[in-house]
Amino acid sequence: MNSISAVAEYEKKLLGQRASYSVSSKKDSPQKKEANAICIFKYAFETIMGWSPEQIRDHITMELIEWLDLGRAYRKIKFPPELDKEKDLFYIAAVMYPDIVHYSRKERVLSVYQKVLDRSLIKFPKMFFDGEDGRTALKYCFIYYVQQNLYTLTNEQLYEYFSDKSRADRFITKGKLKNHICKQYTHVIDLLHETLPADDQSELYYMFYRFRYEVNITRKKIKKENPNESLS
Repeated sequence: MNSISAVAEYEKKLLGQRASYSVSSKKDSPQKKEANAICIFKYAFETIMGWSPEQIRDHITMELIEWLDLGRAYRKIKFPPELDKEKDLFYIAAVMYPDIVHYSRKERVLSVYQKVLDRSLIKFPKMFFDGEDGRTALKYCFIYYVQQNLYTLTNEQLYEYFSDKSRADRFITKGKLKNHICKQYTHVIDLLHETLPADDQSELYYMFYRFRYEVNITRKKIKKENPNESLS
């Protein structure tokens, strides 16, 4: 279904000429369904309400969405996991007018992370670290925690710090990130290398300390299997 048809059906529903309206067809992709929903929202708020993007951002409510019979369209709009779909309705304005109503996902992710750190939020929202967007969120959180706690270390010292598995594990455990990092990375030093700003990344330090990391793991494994054998 194209957006013009979706808006036409919505208009007829408001005029009492239809019992309901469709936002999309079954074969439409999630992206197409959301695009149609956005067109319906724009029609409702621009044509019927006469609101500006800023007014939508500041005053949209669930009650208004229901009053405008936008429930079907609302359910097609995908909210990022760091937002509450029933409370953070300002996001709809950001989706409708991305060039006017700006949304910083990084800032929002870090706001949620800080709440987890100070325990005002018990755990991360569901699917917070899922998929590519979740991987990006994980990078935001990790480098934020590094910058907040290891700011005195040089770039080489950071690589050296995370070449020690026990120390790295303690650090990410304290930062409430261990389970999430372990699901996506074999070694924390890999995550460090990916998340450092481009100017601070060093292939030389990475390769050297990554190798040292592997050597230390191997030595510990051998020692565990052969406790009486001395390693030079």
